[in-house]
Amino acid sequence: MASVRKRKWVAPDGADREAWIVAYTDQGGKRRLKTFDKKKDADRYRTQVETEVEKGIHTPDSESITVREACARYLDICERRYREKDGIARTTLAARRGIIRKHIDPLIGNVKLSRLSAPMVQEWVDGLRADKDDPRSPWIMAHILQCFRQAITEAQRSGLVARNVVKEAPPRVAAMPSERLEIPTKEEVRRVLEIAETAIIGMGEVGRACLAAEIAVFTGMREGEIFALMWSNVDFEKRIIRVRHSANRWGDIKEPKSRAGVRDVPIPPMLLKKLKEWKLASKPNRKGLVLASRNGTPLSTPNFHKTEWPRLLGQAKLLTSEGRNRYHFHALRHFAASLFIEQGLPPKRVQYLMGHASITITFDRYGHLFPGDGLEEAAATAIESSLRG
Repeated sequence: MASVRKRKWVAPDGADREAWIVAYTDQGGKRRLKTFDKKKDADRYRTQVETEVEKGIHTPDSESITVREACARYLDICERRYREKDGIARTTLAARRGIIRKHIDPLIGNVKLSRLSAPMVQEWVDGLRADKDDPRSPWIMAHILQCFRQAITEAQRSGLVARNVVKEAPPRVAAMPSERLEIPTKEEVRRVLEIAETAIIGMGEVGRACLAAEIAVFTGMREGEIFALMWSNVDFEKRIIRVRHSANRWGDIKEPKSRAGVRDVPIPPMLLKKLKEWKLASKPNRKGLVLASRNGTPLSTPNFHKTEWPRLLGQAKLLTSEGRNRYHFHALRHFAASLFIEQGLPPKRVQYLMGHASITITFDRYGHLFPGDGLEEAAATAIESSLRG
């Protein structure tokens, strides 16, 4: 049991002083003291420490690590999992390093885990959202909090902190906005395809971007899947592309993120013809990639978005008045999904072609594009008839 007692003394300046001391024995049998200025704070700590000692999860301040140290330990675990290919991708590891370095360590890194409280976390979150020089969107905040929560969870799992206040009392953040799909019109896509008709045979960067765009439009494949596509997975006889790999921004080729990403997608006749022409005209590379850099490596995602894709959009007159891209390359995947739905493909077939892990993802993204079956209107009419006679 913990106890609270009052201590009085005279300071060197002659003034009377008082404090409240919580005395307790931790789960290891060691006697400990903690001093507070106010009795209510001492009483609150006594209740907390009694519960923690009883559960065997108490960590005194003197033995507690800081948030910075907890995050460093968490990154060590992430790096080990990445090396062992245990569910951590290179992109994920880089993102978590950046979040900790930029958003956590400088602002709350010195706080001891034993003193980390829900109000303190809320204040940190509010500060991030209010930063006028670097305002964080709800999407970015969700990723920051996920990373922080996981770091504290790992510390808790190692017995370095009793509670995960980020998980127990999640801070208030702005709601995630509804994702607004940017889908090009058919006329806009036709402009891209018209450029492809003349540019693709000429090869070069524009030809590469055109072929990538055509594959996205007619198959719905992801950018990483297109950049990792190998000739060995293009079956000209059966007219299918076997999606078996994906490339990240560094050009690392790996398996798709989920089993649903492994799929066979059909190749329409004109795209089949373009792929045959491209194979004859392109220079072979050591990985057998359909689209490769001059060095025979997978295309660099940053370079593609900085040079090749904007150049193609410029030729198609799809830049804004400020000279920015009107569409992200991923918009072509959304366009493909919209065409699959327009052609009357069942939802489960759309899910398969898009490589979604569940039908829920398909409906969340594209549910508004599926035509209604009239059941709601019929039900409303029937209800009205039954009530009005």
